[in-house]
Amino acid sequence: MQLFPPPTDNLYKFISIAGLLAVIVSLSVPVYFILNTRPRVTEFRIEASILSVELKYLKQEIEEMRTGTDNVDRLNTQNNSARRTKLRELEIRQVRLDHAIAEAEWATRIMLILMVCVVLGSAGGGGLAGKGFALWYDRLQRYQDEIVKKQATG
Repeated sequence: MQLFPPPTDNLYKFISIAGLLAVIVSLSVPVYFILNTRPRVTEFRIEASILSVELKYLKQEIEEMRTGTDNVDRLNTQNNSARRTKLRELEIRQVRLDHAIAEAEWATRIMLILMVCVVLGSAGGGGLAGKGFALWYDRLQRYQDEIVKKQATG
């Protein structure tokens, strides 16, 4: 004898809603991640290109100073020091930017993994929701509909 029957109606509804939530989350989280990461990757790559051009020209200026041009302004010690300081700053920025680009490329790889999660989450969540709704209808709702129909007809 069973004193208290388990609330299977709520269980089937819970399974269905959990499946729907799995589908929603698996579709929305990767999209959010992609939309936030993509502009940063582009920004880092543009900054890296600009910085490499700046470094190239500054290194050319320093090389010209080392080769001993006749221009007095280029041989000025204070001017050389300022250029070397600028070169040092640019190289430090380059290192930081290289790390930022590596992080952005890592995020791009993560996006591929998230796409797999989208497929698996959507398929699993959809299957779970479908099974929950089917169980709910087959085991409970169909009989309740028949009871209501018989009561309506009299």
